[in-house]
Amino acid sequence: MPTLVEWSGTRMLCAMPLFHAAGISIGLYGAIYFRWRIVLPFNTPISVSSVEQILDTNPVESAFLPPSILNDIAKTPASLEKLRRLQFVTTAGGPISRAAGDIINQYTPLKLSMGTTEGQLFATMPPNRNDWPYFCFARETGYSMRPESDGRFELVFERHAKFDLMQPIFVNFPGLDVWHTKDLYSQHPQNPLQWKFESRKDDLIVLSNGEKFQPSDAEDVIAGHPLVRAVCIVGTGMFQAAILVEPTPSAASSHSIDEMLRELWPVVQQCNLRLPSFAQVHRDYIRFVDEPLTRTAKGTLSRPGISQTFKFVIEDIYKQEHQPNQTLQTEVTTLQAIQQVILDAASDYIKPRPVGLNETFIEADFDSLTLLGMKRSIESRLGNNFKFELRHLYECGTLRQLADVIWDLLSQQDRQAGPGKPNRGTDLAPRMRKLLGKYQTQSQRPSPPKRVILTGSTGSVGAYLLDRLYAEDQIDEIWCLNRSQAHDKQVKSASEKGLKFDWGHRVKFLEAHLHLPSFGLADDDYELLLDKVDLIFRKT
Repeated sequence: MPTLVEWSGTRMLCAMPLFHAAGISIGLYGAIYFRWRIVLPFNTPISVSSVEQILDTNPVESAFLPPSILNDIAKTPASLEKLRRLQFVTTAGGPISRAAGDIINQYTPLKLSMGTTEGQLFATMPPNRNDWPYFCFARETGYSMRPESDGRFELVFERHAKFDLMQPIFVNFPGLDVWHTKDLYSQHPQNPLQWKFESRKDDLIVLSNGEKFQPSDAEDVIAGHPLVRAVCIVGTGMFQAAILVEPTPSAASSHSIDEMLRELWPVVQQCNLRLPSFAQVHRDYIRFVDEPLTRTAKGTLSRPGISQTFKFVIEDIYKQEHQPNQTLQTEVTTLQAIQQVILDAASDYIKPRPVGLNETFIEADFDSLTLLGMKRSIESRLGNNFKFELRHLYECGTLRQLADVIWDLLSQQDRQAGPGKPNRGTDLAPRMRKLLGKYQTQSQRPSPPKRVILTGSTGSVGAYLLDRLYAEDQIDEIWCLNRSQAHDKQVKSASEKGLKFDWGHRVKFLEAHLHLPSFGLADDDYELLLDKVDLIFRKT
C-alpha cells in the first residue's frame, strides 16, 4: 500500500478507538507491518485538550485523529500551532469538513485514509498536498466507479484472480464477485484518476413529495462556521428539510439562540444556492440543540442515532405552529411600514441578495415553499393574530402588490375590531379585481404557443407536465431548464412512470440557474429563447 509505506517508521499518535477497524489497522497492523511506533492516548476520552497534552509531552512525528477532533482543532489556534511540528496528520472513518481540512493543511500535510470493516484499508497513491481531499485508488484493487445521480459515482470492487492479494473483501465474502461499497465520490475536475468522498448512498434524504437530495455538501459548508461544532440536515418523510446544529461550547455559553441564528443564517443562504429549490432550508427550520449530536464510536455523526435521539426535537420543528415572534413584531401605521415588513420577511427566505418591491416572484426565483415561509414570517412580524391566505401571495405578482393587499386586509381587521381604529385603506375586493383583471388581460394570447419553456421538468410533477406538453401537436419545441444536465434523469423518471421518453428533436435540455443573469445560459442559447419562446411553464 503505497501511502502506508510512505509513512513507515514514523512515531504516530493513534487516537482512533482500538475496537474500530481504523484503529486496529493503524494501531496494530501498522505497528507490525510498517514499523510504526504507536503512541496511544491517555486513559481519558479523546478531545482537543488531550491531544494537545500528548503533543506537548511526547515526541510524536505524526498523528491519526478522528475527523471530529480535527474539525475542532481547526477552530483552535493554539492547537493548530502544535501541528507544525508533525510530518503529517491523517484521519479516517468519516469526512472532515473542507474548511477545516484546508486550515489544517496549512500547518501540516493532511492525508486521508479510506477503508471499510469488511475490506480493511484500501490501497491508494498519495495525491499532491493541495489535493488532500482526493483519493487515487491503486488499479490492482480492482476498483471501478459507477455513475449515480448528480454527477457522483459509487465505488465498486470487482473480483480479479490476478489481484487476489489486494482484494481482502473477497476473502471475507468468497461468494461475491462484485462488492458495492455504497460510498459516493466526485471526480477531480482536472485529474480523472482522483476521487473525493462525498457521502453514503444511505445518507440520501427523501422528502414526502418524492424528491431526493444529498445533504453532505451543505453540511460541510455549515460545519465550517466558527460557532458550529457539528450539523445534521434532516427531513426524510417530511415536506422540507431542516437543520440540527450543535454549537461549540464557547458559542453556546456566549451567544443567545437569536444571536447564533443571525450569524449562521448568511452561511445557510449560501448553501441554499447549491441546493435544489425543494431541498433549501428556511430560517424557521434551523434548530440549535442543547445536547451533542449522536456519534459513532469513531466520532462521526450517526444519522440513524440522531433521528432516534432527537426524534421529539425533529417532530417539534415540523408540527410547530408559527407563533408571533415578539422580537420581530413591528407596529405598522403606514403603507411604507408594511412594505418594509415584507422586505424583511422576504430576506429570511430568499437567496442572499437584495430584492426590490417591483421584482416579480418569478424573477426573484420564489418557489411554493419560499412563499409559504414568507407568509409565516409576515404574520409573525405583524402579530395581533393577523393571518392571510396563501392565495393572496399567488395572486400578487410583486412584493409591492402584496403590501397593498395586506394593507387593505389590516384595514378590514381594524374596522371589524370596532370604532377607534384608523382606516388604513380602501376595500380589498376592488383592488383584487383590478389586479386579477390586469393579469388576465396580459395572459390572453391570440394563438396557441409553438415553443415553450418548462422549468423543473425532472420532478415528480414536472415529468407529467412534460408528457402533457409533448402530447400537444401544435407545440413544436419544448425547452426543459433544470439545475443540472437532466436528459438521463428525465428518461429514467419517464420510464418509471410509464410515460413517453423518445422525444426526438422536439424536447431539448439545458442546465440553467434562474437566480443568475441570463439564467446562467450561454449567450446564444439565451438569445434563442428570448427570440423564439412564447410561453413559460414555471414548475416550482
